[in-house]
Parts: sequence; C-alpha cells; structure tokens
Amino acid sequence: MVNKNRTEVAIEEETNELDEIQNELPKILEGHEETGDAIQRCVEVCGPFRTKKMKKKRVVPKAADTEKTEEVVEEEKPVDPIEEKKKELLREMSTIGMGQVAKIRRLLKRIQDLNEESFRANLAAPMARHELMTLLAEQGLRLPLWVSPVGEHPPPLVGAIGANDAFKLSVGDYCAAYCEDMWILGEVRGIADNGRYEIRDVDDSEKPVTILARRRVIPLPRYRADPERDSYAIFPKNAWILALYPQTTVFYKGIVEEPPAKATDPYKVAFDDSTFHGGFSPPLEVPQRYVLSFREVAYKPRESKGGGESKVKELTKEEIREQREMEREKKRQEKAEEREMEKVRRKEEKKAEKERIKKEKKEAKQKEKERKKKERRKEKNRLARERRLQKKLEEKEKKESGNSEEKDPEKEVEEDEEEREEEETNEVDEEDDEKDKEEEEEEEEEEEVVEDDEAEEVEEPDEEENEE
Repeated sequence: MVNKNRTEVAIEEETNELDEIQNELPKILEGHEETGDAIQRCVEVCGPFRTKKMKKKRVVPKAADTEKTEEVVEEEKPVDPIEEKKKELLREMSTIGMGQVAKIRRLLKRIQDLNEESFRANLAAPMARHELMTLLAEQGLRLPLWVSPVGEHPPPLVGAIGANDAFKLSVGDYCAAYCEDMWILGEVRGIADNGRYEIRDVDDSEKPVTILARRRVIPLPRYRADPERDSYAIFPKNAWILALYPQTTVFYKGIVEEPPAKATDPYKVAFDDSTFHGGFSPPLEVPQRYVLSFREVAYKPRESKGGGESKVKELTKEEIREQREMEREKKRQEKAEEREMEKVRRKEEKKAEKERIKKEKKEAKQKEKERKKKERRKEKNRLARERRLQKKLEEKEKKESGNSEEKDPEKEVEEDEEEREEEETNEVDEEDDEKDKEEEEEEEEEEEVVEDDEAEEVEEPDEEENEE
C-alpha cells in the first residue's frame, strides 16, 4: 500500500537522523561527567553506536493505487524496547548538552558585563589623554566573539552587520555621532521624548551633551565576527568604511586594505588623506569594534519658526568651508609635527650609531697598541735574557781560566755597550708612546671637524624648510 510504504520511508529517515545524532553527540559532549554517564548507560543497554546508515527505499506509486478512494488502515509496527531506550537516552544527552551550552553562554555574558562596567568606571575617572587612548584600544580588543547557534544568522551589531534606523539605542551605549561636521566617539547619556539622543563626547567630559537625531548616530558593534564562520559579517577588501583613527576619538573615511583572517585579527585601513601621495595614508590596524559602514550626512540647517530666531546657529556654506579648511590645516600641522619628530629621532639614531662606531674604532686601536707594546716588551725581555746568559757563560769561562779576580778592560767596554743598548731601547719605547699620543690627538681633532661639518650639513636643509 502507498501510505504504508511512505510510513516505512519516514521511519527509515528518522532512524538515519538518530544515527547521525548518535555519531555527533558523543564527540561534542565527551568531556562532561553527566553526559559521559548517560553515554555509558546507553552503551550498556544497546551496545556501541552504529555508524552504518540504512538505505532509503524509493517508493514509486502506481496509478492503480492512486485511483483508489478507500481509506487504508496502516498496520502498526511493533515497538522495539531497545530502540525506545536508545531514543530516551539520546534525548537525555541532548538536554544535558543544551543545558551546558546555556551555562557557558550565561558565564560569557557575565564576563562581558563585568568588562563593560570596568570600562565605564575607568572612563569616568580623570585620566591623561594617552591613558584614554590606551583604554580605548584595550576595549577594542576585549569585544566578545559571536558564536551563532547551528542554523541561525548573526543578529545586527555583529561585525559589519549594522542596525537600521528603526533600531533604538539604550543609555550607556557607545556610538559614532556626527557632531560639528565630524564623526566622534560618543556615549548615549539620555533619550529625549521626540526620539533624539543626548550624546557626550568621550574625549571631553566637561563639554555639554549634544542632541542629535537617529540618522546622525551609528551604534558600535557589540560582538566580533569570526571570518572563518561568518565571513559575510566582515567588510570585504576595498570597501568604504568609517574607522576610528588610531590615538584619536574621531572616525574618518577609509578603505579596507586587508580584512581580518582570524577572529583576533584587526582590519588594515587606508584612511582618505590628501596630504599623502595617492590620497590615502599607509594601512593602519583598527579593531572590529571601531569599524563601521560609511554614511554620508548632508548638512541641513534648521529653519526658524514663526519668524523668530533659531535656537540652533545656522552656518553658511562659507563658514562650513572655513571649518573644513581649518580641520585640514590642523591635520597638516599634526603631520608636520610628526615628520619633525621623525627627523629628530633619525638624527638621534645617526648620532648614536656614529658614537658606537667611534667607540669600536677607539677600542680596536687601543687593543692594537697594547698588542704592539706587549710584543716590544717580549722582544726586550728576550734580548735581556740572552745578554744575561752570555754574561754567565763568559764568567764561567773566566773562572775556569783562573782570571776571574782581575777585571778585563774589554769586559767593561761590553758592559757599557749593554747599558747603552738598554737606554736606547727605553728611549725608543718613550718615542713610540709619544707618537701614539700624537696620533690619538690628531684623530680626535679630525673627528671633531667631521662632526662639525655634518652638523652644518644637517642644519642647512632645516633652514631651507623653514624659509619655505
């Protein structure tokens, strides 16, 4: 019968699914005690899990069967107690595994809340600017990783998945706010009745809050995306984005040079900057927390109602142009200061390198001089030993000849010659020492002249730059 055959196929498919669960669950939940006990009970009752899948039978209904209008009563298949026990144990293991997953997710959520509370407490305390930049960089690395359940799509604010304009921010959320013709890093301090948000600049706590519409506020991602699991939640290469410039609290337009390859990797962003050759800065690393979808905001001045004065100052196009020019000039000055610092650093490195080379040369010369002195002393000692030995031999010969008591005038002449030789050797040593000192003084004078010439060469281009 047709219905009976289809029922058999459905039972076979369910059995295959159970076999797949039997193969996967022991691997996933192997390390947990409760799950291990359940697996052991299942093995004791029904033996090892099967790995062989049953083949599906293809059912081809016949025309004669389809034409029948009589109701066919399905025959009930006898229930196998072993299969029922296996299903019960598998359901028990699945329940234990889901409970453990829920516990881990609650624990991760608690860790995330503690990190957020610590960040807010540190941000509220007074600190220097470099401490603020370090705190923001650390918070960007602490952004939790999103792990999607099986078959589910990541929600908004995970990586590159942004939220639409209907998404409502909460008090305490961090965002990119379009304020004074630039995107700044801000915090939501309140929500007005008309749906506008009160934004506080993170870099200036004394500045009053700014009220902005929802279209001028972009919430920051709350989770990192894993490129290996959710690659569609990562901005692709050459995508236009808004990214937080390192060591600042301002978002600038840029392009993705290299997306992250792993969950812990940052983006490499080339920022749009006309001061660099080609119009883009060198690639800089930016964490996923501070990379947003690019949004162009058009300036629309608020019109005054009833002929009265507007509460918000309306800027003309010339004033807006002047503000932008001032910002560009400020950027140029910052870049010039960075280049000046780089020049100073290079000069110091060159100076240290020269001093190191000079010291090494001096040490090498000193070693060479000491070596020569040692050789001269050895030669002098050798000659002295030879003279003493010769003298002893002569005295021995005289004793043997019986003339040891009388002084030979030739012997006295030889002794005088030896004394003269010693004096000449000492004079030669003194002359060598004087020559070494003179050479050292000449070398020091030459090095001072070379350093003065190099300093003049370095100062000349600086004067030309100042004139320009």
